[in-house]
Amino acid sequence: MWVTYEDFLKDFIAIHENKNEVCEGKRNLQMEYQKSGERIKDYVSRMRTYNMLANLPRDQLWEYLITGRQVDIREYMKRVNKDFLDLAPASPEMCFQAIINAGMDVENEKQYDQWMQNQPKLKE
Repeated sequence: MWVTYEDFLKDFIAIHENKNEVCEGKRNLQMEYQKSGERIKDYVSRMRTYNMLANLPRDQLWEYLITGRQVDIREYMKRVNKDFLDLAPASPEMCFQAIINAGMDVENEKQYDQWMQNQPKLKE
């Protein structure tokens, strides 16, 4: 029996905590990639969750975010600023936001292009 609730909580956590969660978070970050057709916000949300466990330094987080994204987003970022991919933003949150911004721009371009293709041709 436990004398206090805090004693119970310590024992409960010791029994049920995942002692490898930091390593699992790092491994998941390293191996994760944006699936075909997946929205950038969903990808970043998953990466944020993994990083809550792993708590990677921003440079390493940036590297994983860059390599895990779809190619068209990386190409867009290179086109907008050729040095952008080499320099990690100032904080992990800024890393996530930079990926979201670039991804949203690419997604919006694709939606616009698709919309334009579905518009009736104007008579000349």
